[in-house]
Amino acid sequence: MSSSDIAFVFSPDLDFSLPDFADLGNEGQAGTGNVHVFDGARASRALGLFQEGYPERNPNIIAPVAATQEDLAHGLCPKYLAALADPAIAPALIAEIIEVPAAAGASLEALDQVLLTPMRLAAGGTLDAVRIVLDPKRDSPIAINLGGGYHHGHYDRGQGFCVYNDIAIAAALAEREYGIRRVLSVDVDAHQGNGTATFFGGRSDRAHLDLYNEDIWPGDDDAWAATRWPVGLPSGTKGAAYLAVLEASLDLALGEFEPELILYNAGTDTLDVDLLGGLCLTLADIRARDALVLAKAAERGVPLVAVPSGGYSDSSHIALSGLLEVASRPRTLS
Repeated sequence: MSSSDIAFVFSPDLDFSLPDFADLGNEGQAGTGNVHVFDGARASRALGLFQEGYPERNPNIIAPVAATQEDLAHGLCPKYLAALADPAIAPALIAEIIEVPAAAGASLEALDQVLLTPMRLAAGGTLDAVRIVLDPKRDSPIAINLGGGYHHGHYDRGQGFCVYNDIAIAAALAEREYGIRRVLSVDVDAHQGNGTATFFGGRSDRAHLDLYNEDIWPGDDDAWAATRWPVGLPSGTKGAAYLAVLEASLDLALGEFEPELILYNAGTDTLDVDLLGGLCLTLADIRARDALVLAKAAERGVPLVAVPSGGYSDSSHIALSGLLEVASRPRTLS
């Protein structure tokens, strides 16, 4: 398999910058400062860094199509989606989800432009990536969506900057359009993937492996109970210990569940310089982590879709570019 067999789902429209909501006027004029610590330009920065470092590699770069209301309705509660479209209540709801109280004073039109539209595009990119790896006419066993990974989103509510849980919607699409019966979520974001856990829990056709910092938010006991393989790690966990636990956990999950599709939530907030994650992985450790997950999937011939999820440092895009490098390496599939 060459780099040309790999697909990157990307558009510069995945980038976003939250305004200073105090500067949002009645006409919806927004300030330019990003008030959240997440790097909204991570997708473009990561792809640019990859292309600069590996110009000889030629993955397929495919523009995402935004998730429609019909797409979202296959996985999310109709009342929740209706609330997000209601100008009277949506701003306060969105402000709570993104943890920026000042956003409650913005108009829905402004919030849709600066936030919801990029998030629907990212969610659609995850759906596109699933279609790419499962299309029998293609030979693309790995697809990386440079947006998405909204793993705190629940069926009937958003949480933790996650409005639409694209991982859950993608699993539903794989079943609906391709007859996939065993979808494995592998979540290595530093934060517990509590939303995804509630979608995947209690089902024989879906399973969730979650490797996360047990000492930080959200600490969701219900999600822990719904996760088939919850692996909580203490703050300060370093690369060697982390990778050993990850490999053992992957072997267990892949051996027991035998998935037909892997949805890989490759959070970069595990970096030692991250402001929120609390783990101590270096850039080299994260690249080794990504290489391990992709190699395990390749050994078993399981198609894999990766999404970048959280990352709260100025090195987040460097870690994501490492995932692109790992994915575009030549490899042999079983």
